Amino acid sequence: MSQSEDIERLTEAINRLIVRYRSVNSQRNELAARVKELESRLENSVGSVDSEGYNILRIHSARLLRERQEIRRRLSGVLDKLESIEIEGKRETI
Repeated sequence: MSQSEDIERLTEAINRLIVRYRSVNSQRNELAARVKELESRLENSVGSVDSEGYNILRIHSARLLRERQEIRRRLSGVLDKLESIEIEGKRETI
């Protein structure tokens, strides 16, 4: 596989990771807003908020946060690899 094909493949992988990261981030933000709303309701009406629903939202929010961190880690690895390929390509042209 040539260097340009490697770069093309990595670019596509980066684009997919960015799209997935944005999706997970958006989902997490929506869940965080719901959790905040439930916390607000809890402060206003002690004992009447569905604590099971609240816990489920917090669990999903935590899962999405972990997934977002994993995607960020993977994206960083792909970007490092792409940078390495670009540096290697510059050395070969010198």
